[in-house]
Amino acid sequence: MPVRPLAQRTWPLAALGALASAAGCSACADPAGSGGGGGVASAGSGAATSSGTTSSGAGALGAGGGGGGCPDPTTELPPDLPAGWVRAPCVPVDCGIYLAPTPALARAPSPWTACGDGCLEFVPDWGDPKYRFYGALGGSDGTTRYIGYTRNLGLKPGFPLVAIGTELQIVRLPDNVVTFDALIPPEATGTCALQLRALSEGAATLESYVGTDVPGPNHHRLMFLPAGESVPHIVYEWTGFGAPLEADASEALFAASYGRKDLHWHGPEPSGTFPSAWTSPDGRYLNSLSVFGSTVFFSADRGPLYFEQHVWDPVEGVRTLISAPNGAEGGVCCARGDGQDLVWFQGSGVLDPVHNTYSQVDLMASPYATHAQEVHPRKLRSAHRDYLWAGPTGVVGGGYAAHLEFRLGLEDYRVTVTRISDGAYWVLPDRPGFSWSMPLYVDAEELAVVLAPGKDVFQSEGLLSGHQYTIVRFEIGKLGPPTGMGSGAGAAGAGGGN
Repeated sequence: MPVRPLAQRTWPLAALGALASAAGCSACADPAGSGGGGGVASAGSGAATSSGTTSSGAGALGAGGGGGGCPDPTTELPPDLPAGWVRAPCVPVDCGIYLAPTPALARAPSPWTACGDGCLEFVPDWGDPKYRFYGALGGSDGTTRYIGYTRNLGLKPGFPLVAIGTELQIVRLPDNVVTFDALIPPEATGTCALQLRALSEGAATLESYVGTDVPGPNHHRLMFLPAGESVPHIVYEWTGFGAPLEADASEALFAASYGRKDLHWHGPEPSGTFPSAWTSPDGRYLNSLSVFGSTVFFSADRGPLYFEQHVWDPVEGVRTLISAPNGAEGGVCCARGDGQDLVWFQGSGVLDPVHNTYSQVDLMASPYATHAQEVHPRKLRSAHRDYLWAGPTGVVGGGYAAHLEFRLGLEDYRVTVTRISDGAYWVLPDRPGFSWSMPLYVDAEELAVVLAPGKDVFQSEGLLSGHQYTIVRFEIGKLGPPTGMGSGAGAAGAGGGN
């Protein structure tokens, strides 16, 4: 089943008219000072908080704008920086985040090695093998695929207490070309950070942090990076606390929740606001956020027992897409769509009110829908999982869905690839000493998934906490016979919302 071309996935630009006009020079203003910060690629030890509020606009995150000006990106660069590299947009001189302005100037990508017929495995080849990578994300349009991650470059040879820093790369597949490459070298003296917030087949969203002259809050810059490009552009900046608990992006917009009772969004052009798309009306929590084109899917609970699936876009706003009558009769969550198909999980049967698990959870599908009346649910298969709270644990594309599933309280993680046309599914084979983690993308030809180390491997190899072990890519056509045949045409499930 083909994936729709990228051009068919977006709203017309007029649909993004809610954005304010470009921010001009204020979008590049530098705050004073270089205090604590945090993030994935960090030169200092500070950490961004995960708190947030639910008010709308910039006030949900902090004060917009800043003071001062951007340093010339080509001046005062370290002598050992790779040739042609420049300073990241608007970071202070002492921050030390640098990037390759073109793919031709990027550092070499890591190789892939065969791990069986139709299987390739990522090789962390940049130094001491205990320093690996983290924060992996991915996306695919069915032909071109992207994987992003942050390398931990380890310690400087001969200096056991001197860290080299980190490197954030986005790699285009299958040609394995680094399209974005950013470094924080050991010469960085300020506390600053750069994090990959979201990555899809159409765009990446990054966020930089630098300290301010006020203890506590950092100055944040949200940046868009169209697929295949090397230099992001700043779309919004603010001073305050907060890091998104969930985020996703497309070529049309970035969406994030900073406190699970809020949803904010921003388009790909600069503006002076970070608008609120949804605020919890009664204390319910947002989870399982995903974006396709200009449409945002998210689940919400009413207490721990009841889930609804919502959808939002900048033209029509929020509406309920799928719902169940009440928690005792079932719940829905975790919808993912690719313009062709929509898939989600649905709970039914006996509800355990203590652990909030259902005796039956099914993977459901419908032709792609953004309105309740367009949803035509059918069961694909019984799920391995027994609960609905999920987070970003699934991907859909090219007629397939891939999900990380496990049962509450049990360490039996598995990744299941499901064919949406008939519910046939494949469970990825176990790897002794490891466990499958997040799927990064799936399309008609390929699946990519993160492999995590088990306790014994973690200890025996001296790995660092929070690091991912490797990424494995599978050819869909070489997965072998299906593990199970699913439910075929399936049975009807929860209907569309109001």
